[in-house]
Amino acid sequence: MTNKLSIKIAGILIMVMIVIMTIFTFYFIRSRSANMEEELLSKGRIEALLGATIMERVLQEKTSYDGRQDEPATIYCDAKGETNQ
Repeated sequence: MTNKLSIKIAGILIMVMIVIMTIFTFYFIRSRSANMEEELLSKGRIEALLGATIMERVLQEKTSYDGRQDEPATIYCDAKGETNQ
């Protein structure tokens, strides 16, 4: 009888642990997904602002070109957004 009782107790404990682990797993996954999405959107905003700043500089350089036809207005932008001619 004690053998059957210990099997029942072990089975109940296993079921309780499975439920607790499942709930924690869903909570953990949702929490990490929300954090990753927030970081991704933040990085996207930063990249968009950087791209807009670089394009602004490029367009300003292109429009301020003095009109000499013998050399093209070539502008190179490095990773920091600084323009070099």
